[in-house]
Amino acid sequence: MTGNYKDKSRAVLMAALMVFSVFAMAVAPGAVVADHAEDTSVDLSESDRVYVGQDATLTIDDADGEQMIDLYEGDEDDLGDWVREFEVSQGDEIEFSVGDSGSYVLTGVSVDDDTGAVEATGDSSDRHQFTVRSHELTADFEDDMIANVDGSSTTLEIDSSRSSFATEVSEENLSASQLTDIFTDADDEHAEDGYVVLEDRGDFNADFSDIPAGDYEFVFESADTSASDTAEITVTDEDVSLNFVESTNVEERSNIAGIDLELDNTDEAYVVVGDEDDVNYEVVLHITNAEENTTLDINTAEAHNVDEGDTGSHAAFDSDDADVEIEEVLAGGLSSALAAGDYELAIGQGWDTDADDGAGELLQEHDTAFLTLEDRTELSEDAVTVWTAPADSVSDVDDYEDATVTETDSITAGDDLLVTVDIESFHAYFGDASDLSELDEHFALELHELDHSPNADPLTWSTDGSGDHSLDVTIIEANQDEGHLVLTVDYEDADELEIGDDYEVEFTILEDDYYLDDDESASSEFSTEERELAWDEDVAEVPANENSTVSGTTNVAPGTDVDTRVRAPGVFVSSATTVVDGDGTFDTTFDFSAYESGTEFVLTATEAEGTEDEVNGVLTESTDEEPEQDLDVVGEAPSSVDVGDDATLDVTITNNGAENATFDFAVTIDGEEVEGHEKELAGEDSWEGSFDIPTDEEGEVSWEVTAGDASDSGSVAVEGEDDGTDDGTDDGTDDGVDDGDDGIDDGDADDGDDDDEPSDDDGQPGFGIAVAIVALLGAAMLALRRQN
Repeated sequence: MTGNYKDKSRAVLMAALMVFSVFAMAVAPGAVVADHAEDTSVDLSESDRVYVGQDATLTIDDADGEQMIDLYEGDEDDLGDWVREFEVSQGDEIEFSVGDSGSYVLTGVSVDDDTGAVEATGDSSDRHQFTVRSHELTADFEDDMIANVDGSSTTLEIDSSRSSFATEVSEENLSASQLTDIFTDADDEHAEDGYVVLEDRGDFNADFSDIPAGDYEFVFESADTSASDTAEITVTDEDVSLNFVESTNVEERSNIAGIDLELDNTDEAYVVVGDEDDVNYEVVLHITNAEENTTLDINTAEAHNVDEGDTGSHAAFDSDDADVEIEEVLAGGLSSALAAGDYELAIGQGWDTDADDGAGELLQEHDTAFLTLEDRTELSEDAVTVWTAPADSVSDVDDYEDATVTETDSITAGDDLLVTVDIESFHAYFGDASDLSELDEHFALELHELDHSPNADPLTWSTDGSGDHSLDVTIIEANQDEGHLVLTVDYEDADELEIGDDYEVEFTILEDDYYLDDDESASSEFSTEERELAWDEDVAEVPANENSTVSGTTNVAPGTDVDTRVRAPGVFVSSATTVVDGDGTFDTTFDFSAYESGTEFVLTATEAEGTEDEVNGVLTESTDEEPEQDLDVVGEAPSSVDVGDDATLDVTITNNGAENATFDFAVTIDGEEVEGHEKELAGEDSWEGSFDIPTDEEGEVSWEVTAGDASDSGSVAVEGEDDGTDDGTDDGTDDGVDDGDDGIDDGDADDGDDDDEPSDDDGQPGFGIAVAIVALLGAAMLALRRQN
């Protein structure tokens, strides 16, 4: 860039046009040279060290007229090529720049080592030697990608063989204030001119908080030489976070290794698998369009089939949550599958192919982990299990999950034959294969005849063509997490396979170049039989109940539908569908409660494949019992009342059961039934009623309430009322003794009568004569005291 530190209108242009270029001029005494923030010239009388791009100057302090000064390559003792000449007089200044580094000599001039005085003598034996050095600088950001969130900073490293210099830093898309915000250690005097200045070599903080997102290329130029460099960095809007969910991911060789990733504020990442120095294997993957939670699937049986130069999609690397491509293969081309061991994983935001001397570098690394591959688990001899399911019910994994699948050693003709294999490894081979014959290089399933004629070899049916007949086997599910393989065997279309014979089913993992030196097999046996279905004998007589159950047995697969029908010509017909239970039984329920004992019927059962049984039967007497009722009865009445007062009996009946209850209800008062009938009450409901109790005569009135088996009872006492008469006699005498209260409670019971009349024992109104006398005496004493 162009700045105040250099006047590039000088002969620097000429320096670029020649191997050794020199521009020189004589400046008259007192001439003014442009003012620079950094002086780009070197006075040769003061220093013998000049950098390429700097101007060398020399002022002639003394000269006898005009003298000639020559510039040579080489040194004082061995002049090299002549470069240029200068004609000078006293007071002149020569100024020149040299395009290439090396040693140079001026002849015809002497410089006093003590005073620095310069004399132009014109004598070629007078010589002054100086050196021109090359100034190189490099500038690099520690991170090539950074977020613009608060406090987001990285380190800028400026390096050079030169220890002390100034570097101008600019970026054409950033303003002066943005430059100064990023480089807080810089001299911002020239920020408005488009650059800031960093002093010397070293590490400098670069703060990208609030800098707009984008790709930036910074230019770094020496302030006094031609040295320069550029550095690029990408600024993003969010604080990106990339992590491995597990620090160690363990999987068996020959399986799919699922590596769970977490990506925050980005849908892109770079993942390095392996390390060339440690495991002689290293692949860089570019993940795009990723979900926040993404699983990277590594096919360990295919991962070795990569070579340097491979890029793009590859069968070894995939994801259901993102797009995965190979960015670069640093070490691959292995002759065998990945060996057991630990493979380092690293995740970052970018990849620099040219960094680290061409070895590549993961940019802005966020996390590391390991993929640990273990040797595969051998197939157990009892790994094979035979299962059955209703005919044609399982054709894919969804059917398998929904169907009734039962372990068995007997297959009924027409039912599905399923085989499961407990297999912990080799899941990398199954992929999208739907038929086992597609994988005949790795697996085989065979049926072997166990019931065969004497002197004859048993027949064999096989998926890989090695048997007497072919066998179609469908892959329903290969579930690595569960460690099992689910297959359906089309035995019905197998040539010469006879129903009624016994067979052995054998699953084999075939030897290969990577994992097996010999075949590994597991097997199980099963028999076959024709379809059978029959009603139980006891269906010949069925009670005329509300819920009469009829049952039968069959050898078809549990879960098979059985259609049942019962028909009494001219009386009733009813149908129902049931399924076969796990024990081979089936049953259904009919409501015969509305029909009479002795009614004859025909009972039919037909299973899904058409096997049928039909029997005759007759209805017998119902064995239904009346359901127990849970009733509560509460009667509430006063314990006593006066003759003639109103009194009622309040009755509450509660049905605690869930079903309707029908019951006999009766209310009896004083020996007479005042209410009596059949009542119906809904489940969990209640009823309330009130009944009058007679009170016209004294005496005990009993009551009772019944509701079904529940009852409540009690009685009400009807009592006589006080007649209110008084003879009014009083002899007027008073013996002076208050016999109304002798301080002793005689315990007499209150008769319940209360006429609210005040008592008057001495015939005087108010307090009585005794109290009046005491009051008079008190008043007299008070008056006497006041007189005193």
